[in-house]
Amino acid sequence: MRRCSHLLTFVLLLLATPTVAEELELRTTLLIDSPYFDDARVEQEIVQRIEAGLYEGYKVDLCIDDPSQCDCPLFDKYRQEGEETPILIIKTSEWAELPAPVRDAAIREIKYYTWGHPKRVDSPRDVLIAENPLRTSPLTLLSPHSGAAYLQFIGAQSRKGGLGENAYGPNCWYHAIAAIADSQSRYAQSRLLKPAEWSEPRFMGPVEFRHHMQHFVEVETPQFGDVIRYYTDEPIFDGSRGIANGEKHAAVYIGAESWLDKNGDRQTRPIALTKNGRNELSFLMFQDVAGLDSEYLKPPTSVSAPSTSVPLKRGFFRVKPRSDIQDPAASGEPAVAYDAYMVDTRNMADRWLFLAGLQKPANSGDRFGGFPKEWLTLDVGTTQCRVIATQ
Repeated sequence: MRRCSHLLTFVLLLLATPTVAEELELRTTLLIDSPYFDDARVEQEIVQRIEAGLYEGYKVDLCIDDPSQCDCPLFDKYRQEGEETPILIIKTSEWAELPAPVRDAAIREIKYYTWGHPKRVDSPRDVLIAENPLRTSPLTLLSPHSGAAYLQFIGAQSRKGGLGENAYGPNCWYHAIAAIADSQSRYAQSRLLKPAEWSEPRFMGPVEFRHHMQHFVEVETPQFGDVIRYYTDEPIFDGSRGIANGEKHAAVYIGAESWLDKNGDRQTRPIALTKNGRNELSFLMFQDVAGLDSEYLKPPTSVSAPSTSVPLKRGFFRVKPRSDIQDPAASGEPAVAYDAYMVDTRNMADRWLFLAGLQKPANSGDRFGGFPKEWLTLDVGTTQCRVIATQ
């Protein structure tokens, strides 16, 4: 009888363990409606982070969540010509002296852009695998380090440069590669990838990321674990579109949620795992792919030669079976992308020192101090770096 009980338990656990499938059917909810969101805890954390200086210089769109909250004379001093909402630039030293309604509006705005809001069409979502009896998170099929990073702001140990918006930490490119390449990832095991450890989250530069992409092939129809890549064919630098070395953003395709609308038509919502930024003001989360498209495929803010001659693209890329994708920061020279990693380090070294207050600017009118003075790249298959842009 005991043996039967143990066998039944084993079978139930086996059924509850998700498997790596080509297409995952998902069930999602707004992140703010999930068990991960505790309004009181989140507000307390935001205040602590503001007081710690992480939002110094942050531009707040006051009452973006509810414009009627700003319909009083108190907010008149924050109105600016050309701005849709009253604007507050956070100064840590003045935070405690702000009127309570202004502080409350600032906290709500940070929640709006970080955790989401019902009004946001691209609001972050929490995601579960629909076919699994226990509705397990798809994070269980990726690196456990990705699961640990989910909804967590970067720590000081992973930070380069300054604080808040001036911090360089684990970014979209790092998380897109690490989630699927780490040996503990069930996806990596299903693709028979060579053993690799991606356990130390860090900033990954665009030159290294482009070198990792030589292990991927572009596909028409995405499957679980594919990399969603926003890029240009040529490794250009285009500040007006936020493109560095031809790369703008990357995320991991997870699957899709489908449902019937009120007219009986089937609707589909593709979902990605994404880290939208390299600073301390965002975290790893799930978001619908349409939201990523609206952000990363939007037109440039100004016209420049690269913008008009090199189109920005979105593509789905699948890792080749048995690929060897090592973390060059951990493995050193044996890693295929080690030289590219060193080029990124060279590009960013002076900027990080400037943002940390350890180096004088080369250009006092530039928020990054005029660094790097020149952007270097290393083409795949070569050993000689070259300049693609200068300050």
